[in-house]
Amino acid sequence: LGRDVGGHRDAAGAAVGVEAERGHGLAREQDEILAALGALSDTVKVSWHRFLDLYEPLRPALFRYCRYLTRSPWDAEDLAQDALARAFVTMGCMNQAPPNPRAWLFRVASNLWIDRTRQQREAPGSVPEIASTEAEIASHEPRATREAAGTLIARLSPQERAAVVLKDVFDLTLEEIAEALSTTTGGVKAALHRGRGQLIAS
Repeated sequence: LGRDVGGHRDAAGAAVGVEAERGHGLAREQDEILAALGALSDTVKVSWHRFLDLYEPLRPALFRYCRYLTRSPWDAEDLAQDALARAFVTMGCMNQAPPNPRAWLFRVASNLWIDRTRQQREAPGSVPEIASTEAEIASHEPRATREAAGTLIARLSPQERAAVVLKDVFDLTLEEIAEALSTTTGGVKAALHRGRGQLIAS
C-alpha cells in the first residue's frame, strides 16, 4: 500500500511538474510576443519620425492644396491629415521612396478627395457642392477676387479642378501633375483644356 501511495505521489508530482513547465513555456511565449510587439512599436515610431522629417515640411503646401480642393479649412485639415496617414502606410509597402515627394503626396491627397467626392455624389439625397464663404485661399489676392476664383473652380469636375490648381497655382510640370493624378500627360492636357475652357466661359 505504501508503495502504491508513493507511486501516486510520484505521478502527481510529475503531472504538476509538467503543468508547471507548460505554464512556464506559455509565459515565455507571451513574453516573447510582447517583446516582439514592443520592438515593432519602436520600429513604427522610428519610421514615423523619419517620415515626418521628410514630409512635415510639405504640410503647408499640402494644406493649401487641400484647401483649394475642399473649399473649407476644416475639411482641408482633415484631408491633409488623412493624406499624411495614408502616405505613411503606403510607403511601408513600397520598395523605394517616391522620387518626387511633393507630387506623390499630392497624388495621395487627390485620390482620397476624388474618391470622397464620388461617394458623396452617389449617396442618396446628395446635393451639388455649394461655394464656401471661407475663400481665403491665396493670401496675396483681394478677398473678392479669391471668392470669385474659388466659386468658379468649384464648378469644375474633381479631375479638372485638381489639374488646374496643380498647374496654375503650384506650377507643377505636366509630368508631375500626371503623377499626382495617376494619369498621363495627355489626360492632364485634356483636363486643363476642359477646365480652363469652363473658367473662361464662366
